[in-house]
Amino acid sequence: MLRKCTCCGATFDADQPWKLLCYACWRAKKDAESGDVGALTLRAIKAELGLSRAMDEIERLQGIIYREAKRWAKNAQPEAIPPDLLKSMLLLCHPDRHNNSQASNKVTTWLLQQRAKHSA
Repeated sequence: MLRKCTCCGATFDADQPWKLLCYACWRAKKDAESGDVGALTLRAIKAELGLSRAMDEIERLQGIIYREAKRWAKNAQPEAIPPDLLKSMLLLCHPDRHNNSQASNKVTTWLLQQRAKHSA
């Protein structure tokens, strides 16, 4: 049966219903009760080394993610507006239909730039 350790909160497989601690916490408790400072120190050093390795791995992976995101952003090209949709958009917002408004001129200019950019 899976249980949550009452000491560290880790999930562990308790083969007996009375077990409340994971093995690592139970072992540390027993070492502390017996006064075995060497075992406690060794366990702490191993835990710190494991944490240090995990932090190094996190930094390595963050570097990879950063480089890949930068490379992807540099190579990413915006998707072209499909030609039939672009034609419909130009017809809908054309300045002749909107009393030559500033907004319709701006949008039409942008759409024409997109058409030129993706047709070249």
